[in-house]
Formats: sequence, C-alpha cells, structure tokens
Amino acid sequence: MSVWEIISSLGTTSNYCDYSIRDIKMKANLNVAGMSIEPGRLAYSRVAVPNTFYPDGAVVDIPLILINGKYEGPTLYLDAATHGSEVAGTEVLHRITREVIDPEKLHGSVIAIPIVNIPAFRICSMSNPHDFGNTNRAYPGDPKGSMNSKIAYFVLEIAKKADYAITFHTLSHASVALPFSQVREVGDRRINKKMKLMAKTFGITCSREKWSGKPTCSSFSAIAPTLGLPTILVELQSQYVYSRSEVEVGIRGVLNVMKSLNMIKGRMERQHGVTIIRKEGLKWVSMGNYERGGFLRPIAELGQKVRRGEEIAIFVDAVGSKVLSIKSPANGYVMAYSAAFVKPVVKEGGWLAIVFAEK
Repeated sequence: MSVWEIISSLGTTSNYCDYSIRDIKMKANLNVAGMSIEPGRLAYSRVAVPNTFYPDGAVVDIPLILINGKYEGPTLYLDAATHGSEVAGTEVLHRITREVIDPEKLHGSVIAIPIVNIPAFRICSMSNPHDFGNTNRAYPGDPKGSMNSKIAYFVLEIAKKADYAITFHTLSHASVALPFSQVREVGDRRINKKMKLMAKTFGITCSREKWSGKPTCSSFSAIAPTLGLPTILVELQSQYVYSRSEVEVGIRGVLNVMKSLNMIKGRMERQHGVTIIRKEGLKWVSMGNYERGGFLRPIAELGQKVRRGEEIAIFVDAVGSKVLSIKSPANGYVMAYSAAFVKPVVKEGGWLAIVFAEK
C-alpha cells in the first residue's frame, strides 16, 4: 500500500504517523543551482538568476536554502514571497528550515526559496517594479524574456527537481481572512490525488479548481502540476504583516505533509487557532467590480455559512448612510473581506470579498 493510500485510509490528520521509517541506503549529494551539499547537511546561499540584471548592472539573485537529509526519501520544494509583500510564508520557511528540521534525521531533501520576488520584496510591493509584472502570472517563464519571466523560469527549473511542492501566499490587500489551501487540478488523476491528500494533510480549509483542459492561469500552482509536480497553494492571511497564529498554521501544515511522506517521524497535529471549514470541493468565488465604493461594513462573520443572495456586507457613505448591499453569489462560506476593519475604504471596481462556494 502506498503512503497516499495509507493517509487516505486514516481519514483524519490526528493519527500517529508511524509507517516504519527505515534507514535505507545513504544518499548522494544534493545539487541545485550550482550548490552541492552532502547528506545530513544544511546549506544556504544567494544564487544568481542567469542573465538577469538590475538597471545599474547588479546581478539579480535570490536566497536558496537546501537540506539534504541523511537518508533516502522524497524531495519537497517550498517557496514564499512570489509577491514581494506577502512575507508570512517567508517566516514559515525560515523556521522550518533553520529551527525545526534536523538534517541528520531527515529522509529526503528540502529545497526552499524564502523570497522568490526579490525586486518586489525590496520595496514591499506585490509586483516587480522593473517590469511592473506579476511574477505569479509569468510561469512557466522565459529565459530570454523580461526580468519577471526569467525569475519564474529559473524558479520553476529549481522546483522541478522536487517530488512535491508547497507555495505560500497571503491574500492581497486583505486584512481580514481565513488561511486556506488550494488545489488546481490537471488532466492526470494520479497528480490530482496526491495534491488533494497533501491539502487534506496540511489541515486547513481547502478550495479546488477542476481541470477544464488547460491551466486556469499562469501561476506556479497551476503550471507546476501540468509538468508532473504535485503542488498545493497555501494562502495565509494578510500581506505586509503576519501573526504568530498564521505562522504556526504554516509550520504545522508543512510538518504534517512531511510526516505523511515519511520524511520525518512524529504525530500529525490537527490545525487549531483558526476557523477551518471541513468541506470538500469548495470553489473560490471572488467578489468585486462594484459600480461604487465606500466604507465596507461586513455583516457575515468569516467562516459563516451563507446562502445565495444573502446580504453579507454593505457600503456606507461619508455620513453613514447605506448606499449598497453586497450579497453572496453562491451557497457557501465567507472566507475574506478586502481590507475591512484595517483599511475599510474600498474603491469602485475593487476587489471586495471571497466566498467559498459549495458544489
């Protein structure tokens, strides 16, 4: 029975993961982007994106952390800050790689890029300031394209060395949100099964995009699975800042996935400290593009179950008069509001909320 079949049969992430992790044969060196480390070691450096330069001629480089476990096993790829202002995942990767994992006990390897979009990170921006592009819409990239495309191509080439991948984001411009994972299906049922089980093991609310014959967008989480790399997207809460609870959710989730893959020993932990919708097949539905803006006043709580047409928020004007009713587009659950409570003024045509719709 495969690891995935074992996990599926458990039906819960609270069980003890004890699948007789064996000391198999010793591993070879791990070689990634010019870095080479021996088994049982951790290494970190900055690696140059080939033929990619800032306007002043300085090389564009990105941080890379490698852990080569002492024993044979799968390779897990982790990344964060594909949007430079989404730094919660960066802290998750720092903690996982530098404080939690013991290379001497690890079965397999970990490849981690804590900051994918260095140019955007330097100015705490979502987009790359040098070509104003969205790196998470540039995959699979182009080694002869714009800076954005070159970074995406280089990152994907690194990720393709792995057997599984988790990419961390946070909800753009959202100050109130529930963390969740997302699976973007492909035409290969085997890959889809692995991604669904990864998301289930991670342990938070999960949404799913069904395969329609082509990727829904050119993001890492949409393109990588088409190349045979099972990938889940994890959206934590707010950009620019992060909370202790969401970092702990990220760490706990990654460790659960690693335990399910027999990379480390230990008991799988149920996620806690955040609201979790334990429903399968939820679909992300974004709300926005309203004809006018105003002060956003949420009515439905995060995680609350709502019905199609139910009022979940309102806009009020400068004197507090209600000017617009915001209604749920589907039966489902409220997952996020755009900047509500922290920056409650929403412009017309702007992103407003996310509802996870039931089947």
